[in-house]
Amino acid sequence: MKFYRAVFICFLAFTSVLHADERILKVAVSAYEPPFVIQESNNKFYGFDIALIEAICRSINYRCQYIPMPFSRLLPAIESNQVDMAVGSIFITPERANRVLFSSPYFLSRLRFLVRGATKDGSLNAQAFAGRNIGVTNTSFTAPLKQWGVKNSQIVNYKQEDALVKALNNGYIQFALLDNSTAVYWHQNSSGNLKVFGPPIIFGYGVGIAISPKNAALVSPINEALLKYQNSPGFTLNFHKYLAAIYDF
Repeated sequence: MKFYRAVFICFLAFTSVLHADERILKVAVSAYEPPFVIQESNNKFYGFDIALIEAICRSINYRCQYIPMPFSRLLPAIESNQVDMAVGSIFITPERANRVLFSSPYFLSRLRFLVRGATKDGSLNAQAFAGRNIGVTNTSFTAPLKQWGVKNSQIVNYKQEDALVKALNNGYIQFALLDNSTAVYWHQNSSGNLKVFGPPIIFGYGVGIAISPKNAALVSPINEALLKYQNSPGFTLNFHKYLAAIYDF
C-alpha cells in the first residue's frame, strides 16, 4: 500500500512540474466569426484562424487558451493586458497598427455587402445605399461609402456579427458590411435568404494576428511559425476545409 501511495505522490509531483513548465498564451477570439472562428456548445473552437493559431502555438511551444468576446473587444482586451493576442479575421489598418502589433498578413482583407434576397450583381454606388440602414461591426469599414459619396445612410454599429446578421434577416437593416469570406459564408449557408451584393472590396493591408506590445519578442517567432505553417500540408488542408469554396466567389 505504501508503495502505491508513493507512486501516486510521485505522479502528482511529476504532473505538477509539467503544468508549472507549461507556457500559455491567452488568445482573444471573436465569439462567432465563421469560417474563421466558430464556437461549439462545449466551449471548443474551430475554424480557419483557430487551426492557424493552434499550429503556431505548437511551433513556438505554447498552449493557446481561448477567451471569446465580441469582435469590438478584441483590441481593447490586448491594450488592457487581459490577453496576449487575438485572432478572428482582424484586418491590418494604420489605425489598428498604432494600437497593437501585428504578425505578417496571412490572408487578403476584403469587404463584401450582404443583403436579403438579392443577387451578387448589385452596383456599388451612392444611389444603391441612399436612405438605407447599413449594419457594421466596425465603423472603419464605412470608408468606402464616403468614397462613393453616400451621405444620407444610417450606419448601425453591432458588437457581435451574429446580432448583425440577425438584424439583416429581420429587416432592421438593409445592408450588412462584413469580411468578404464571412459574407460569402452566409450567402452559402442561409438557405437562400441572404445574398452577397456587389464584388469584394479591398480594404486594409491583409488579415493578421494582433499581438500585445508587451509580447514584442514573440512577433519574429510567430512570423517564422506562420511561414512554416503556410508551407505545410496542414495549411492546404485547412484552406480547402474552410475557405476554398469561398475564396473566389
